[in-house]
Amino acid sequence: MQSRSSPAELYRRLSALRNSKAEAQRLEEDLFLHIVDAEEAILGAKKIGDRARETRERHRRALLKRIADGLAWKYFASRDRLAVKIFAIHPAPGFMYGKKGVQAEREALEDLKRLEVVEFVIQNDITNILRSGDLTFCAGSIVEQIEIKSGGAKSFTTDRAKRQTERREATLDYIVTGVTEHSSLFPNAVKEDVLRRATSPQSTLGPRSHVSVPGERSYYWQGVGDVLREAKARSRSWKVVDHGVILIGWSGMDAREALGLSMIEIIDRSG
Repeated sequence: MQSRSSPAELYRRLSALRNSKAEAQRLEEDLFLHIVDAEEAILGAKKIGDRARETRERHRRALLKRIADGLAWKYFASRDRLAVKIFAIHPAPGFMYGKKGVQAEREALEDLKRLEVVEFVIQNDITNILRSGDLTFCAGSIVEQIEIKSGGAKSFTTDRAKRQTERREATLDYIVTGVTEHSSLFPNAVKEDVLRRATSPQSTLGPRSHVSVPGERSYYWQGVGDVLREAKARSRSWKVVDHGVILIGWSGMDAREALGLSMIEIIDRSG
């Protein structure tokens, strides 16, 4: 077990990143190690029936994975935001601790990050949003995912591997064309309707498609830092940073307590 950094410290490192490959890869590795550590602790607590510790570790894991989401979004969304959204439509990954093939994925990641052309690479399972393939990397404007197979040549010919390949090809086609009828790219709630439409000309459900929405995405790293510093000095602080976006900071309030407040209570307590 490595020495623990708090999620807050890892978040500060994320917010301080300025296109440094070395710093980004160190943060990726630390998030991986901390998440695996949390997963081991969750399973250990569950085995002995320590529900309080299990709850704490699950909360820690959730925070760590959200930070990893931010790291992935920071490096990939600016290059291909649509691809990142498409990668998020598959089932959420399970625990990495004890998972066969994790070591092979880390070894492949180490090989990739040594390539000068690769600007950043991440193991998908440390995130919530990268659910297709095992690793995602960026090189210039390219954002690509790759699948790592540790079972030799036969592992590429299994039914599961064939489905993964087919799904990945359908995903890439969807990104390029903007339209798909491939059932694996539909939410489970509408897959049945898609299949029904394939055999029933009376169905009106059309293929899944995406559209470009005009607008500018804004990030508020500096605003968050300003609000937190003022909250630390004055116990609370708030700042309007955009239309409909208010950053609120409190000092001395537990995060779970804050999450349990209504919007009216939040505004009232913030002054």
